[in-house]
Amino acid sequence: MVSRRAHSRAAMVVMTAVALTLTGACTAAHSDPGRAPVAVVHMIDYGFVPSNLTVPMDATVTVVNDGKVPHSWIIPKVGVGTQDLAPSQSQNLDLTGIQPGTYGVTCDLPGHAKLGSVGTVTITK
Repeated sequence: MVSRRAHSRAAMVVMTAVALTLTGACTAAHSDPGRAPVAVVHMIDYGFVPSNLTVPMDATVTVVNDGKVPHSWIIPKVGVGTQDLAPSQSQNLDLTGIQPGTYGVTCDLPGHAKLGSVGTVTITK
Protein backbone atom coordinates (compact mmCIF):
# COMPACT_ATOMS: atom_id res chain seq x y z
CA MET A 1 0.00 0.00 0.00
CA VAL A 2 1.29 3.48 -0.92
CA SER A 3 1.18 6.12 1.76
CA ARG A 4 -0.75 9.35 1.48
CA ARG A 5 2.58 11.21 1.67
CA ALA A 6 3.94 9.31 -1.37
CA HIS A 7 0.79 10.20 -3.35
CA SER A 8 1.21 13.87 -2.43
CA ARG A 9 4.86 13.83 -3.44
CA ALA A 10 4.04 12.13 -6.78
CA ALA A 11 1.28 14.66 -7.46
CA MET A 12 3.67 17.53 -6.69
CA VAL A 13 6.28 16.12 -9.10
CA VAL A 14 3.66 15.81 -11.88
CA MET A 15 2.33 19.34 -11.27
CA THR A 16 5.86 20.77 -11.31
CA ALA A 17 6.65 18.99 -14.58
CA VAL A 18 3.44 20.31 -16.16
CA ALA A 19 4.16 23.86 -14.95
CA LEU A 20 7.71 23.75 -16.33
CA THR A 21 6.46 22.43 -19.65
CA LEU A 22 3.84 25.17 -19.92
CA THR A 23 6.35 27.85 -18.92
CA GLY A 24 8.76 26.63 -21.60
CA ALA A 25 6.00 26.64 -24.21
CA CYS A 26 5.01 30.20 -23.33
CA THR A 27 8.63 31.39 -23.42
CA ALA A 28 9.22 29.72 -26.78
CA ALA A 29 6.06 31.24 -28.24
CA HIS A 30 7.09 34.71 -27.05
CA SER A 31 10.60 34.57 -28.53
CA ASP A 32 9.57 32.76 -31.72
CA PRO A 33 7.25 34.86 -33.90
CA GLY A 34 6.00 31.73 -35.67
CA ARG A 35 8.15 31.52 -38.76
CA ALA A 36 11.59 30.18 -39.45
CA PRO A 37 14.48 32.63 -39.25
CA VAL A 38 15.85 33.68 -42.64
CA ALA A 39 19.33 34.55 -41.39
CA VAL A 40 21.72 34.05 -38.50
CA VAL A 41 24.03 36.72 -37.11
CA HIS A 42 26.94 35.64 -34.91
CA MET A 43 28.23 38.15 -32.37
CA ILE A 44 31.92 37.74 -31.68
CA ASP A 45 34.43 39.70 -29.58
CA TYR A 46 34.13 42.37 -31.16
CA GLY A 47 32.07 42.30 -34.32
CA PHE A 48 29.20 40.68 -36.18
CA VAL A 49 29.34 37.87 -38.74
CA PRO A 50 28.07 38.86 -41.21
CA SER A 51 28.66 42.52 -40.46
CA ASN A 52 26.41 43.58 -43.36
CA LEU A 53 23.20 41.57 -43.55
CA THR A 54 20.42 41.67 -46.16
CA VAL A 55 16.98 40.23 -45.39
CA PRO A 56 13.47 40.57 -46.83
CA MET A 57 10.77 42.66 -45.12
CA ASP A 58 9.16 41.07 -42.06
CA ALA A 59 12.05 38.63 -41.61
CA THR A 60 13.09 36.88 -38.43
CA VAL A 61 16.81 36.83 -37.66
CA THR A 62 18.49 34.57 -35.13
CA VAL A 63 21.25 36.38 -33.23
CA VAL A 64 23.82 34.18 -31.46
CA ASN A 65 26.50 35.32 -29.01
CA ASP A 66 29.62 33.34 -29.89
CA GLY A 67 31.80 35.73 -27.88
CA LYS A 68 33.23 35.46 -24.39
CA VAL A 69 31.38 38.50 -23.02
CA PRO A 70 27.76 39.75 -23.26
CA HIS A 71 26.73 41.47 -26.51
CA SER A 72 23.62 42.93 -28.14
CA TRP A 73 22.51 43.50 -31.76
CA ILE A 74 20.57 46.77 -31.93
CA ILE A 75 19.07 48.78 -34.82
CA PRO A 76 18.94 52.17 -33.06
CA LYS A 77 17.05 54.07 -35.78
CA VAL A 78 13.98 51.84 -35.40
CA GLY A 79 14.39 50.87 -31.74
CA VAL A 80 14.59 47.12 -32.38
CA GLY A 81 17.20 44.74 -31.04
CA THR A 82 18.11 41.90 -28.79
CA GLN A 83 18.43 41.93 -25.08
CA ASP A 84 21.99 41.70 -23.75
CA LEU A 85 22.91 38.11 -24.57
CA ALA A 86 25.39 36.21 -22.41
CA PRO A 87 27.96 33.97 -24.12
CA SER A 88 26.25 31.03 -25.90
CA GLN A 89 22.80 32.63 -25.69
CA SER A 90 20.69 33.33 -28.77
CA GLN A 91 17.49 35.20 -29.55
CA ASN A 92 15.11 35.25 -32.50
CA LEU A 93 14.54 38.86 -33.50
CA ASP A 94 11.33 39.75 -35.36
CA LEU A 95 11.91 42.57 -37.87
CA THR A 96 8.24 42.83 -38.87
CA GLY A 97 7.16 46.33 -39.79
CA ILE A 98 10.60 47.81 -40.49
CA GLN A 99 10.48 49.62 -43.83
CA PRO A 100 12.92 48.71 -46.64
CA GLY A 101 16.24 50.48 -46.33
CA THR A 102 19.71 50.16 -44.87
CA TYR A 103 20.09 50.66 -41.13
CA GLY A 104 23.10 50.82 -38.85
CA VAL A 105 23.45 48.02 -36.31
CA THR A 106 25.51 48.19 -33.13
CA CYS A 107 26.20 46.51 -29.83
CA ASP A 108 25.05 49.09 -27.29
CA LEU A 109 27.19 47.84 -24.42
CA PRO A 110 29.78 50.44 -23.36
CA GLY A 111 32.81 50.52 -25.66
CA HIS A 112 31.76 47.63 -27.91
CA ALA A 113 30.96 49.78 -30.96
CA LYS A 114 34.39 51.45 -30.76
CA LEU A 115 35.97 47.98 -30.68
CA GLY A 116 34.19 46.95 -33.91
CA SER A 117 30.71 45.72 -32.98
CA VAL A 118 28.98 47.67 -35.76
CA GLY A 119 27.43 46.80 -39.11
CA THR A 120 24.35 47.24 -41.25
CA VAL A 121 21.11 45.45 -42.01
CA THR A 122 19.45 46.04 -45.35
CA ILE A 123 15.75 45.23 -45.53
CA THR A 124 14.39 44.58 -49.03
CA LYS A 125 10.86 44.38 -50.42
